[in-house]
Amino acid sequence: MGINNLLVVNNSVQVVEVNPITKTLVKNITYGFSAHEGSVQRLPNGNLFVASQSRTAAEITDAGTKVRTITLPGTVARAYMYGPGYPGLMNYTN
Repeated sequence: MGINNLLVVNNSVQVVEVNPITKTLVKNITYGFSAHEGSVQRLPNGNLFVASQSRTAAEITDAGTKVRTITLPGTVARAYMYGPGYPGLMNYTN
């Protein structure tokens, strides 16, 4: 079983999930991406973590419903979510 590819389609403001083996569309997920940049990451719980050249990133469901929003310190075009057990965060404090 392969892993599907997630792609940001900026001019149609959506995430497209494609099966790379069959080259078929699995689903479209609408989200307000900017016209030029954005990123998407599938989380272990099945939701998506999205960033869109703004000061916020969000966790959304496959239906596009926001689960939570994270305010970032500046404008970003790409962001990744790491779990609390990620080794790079072990000595991090707020």
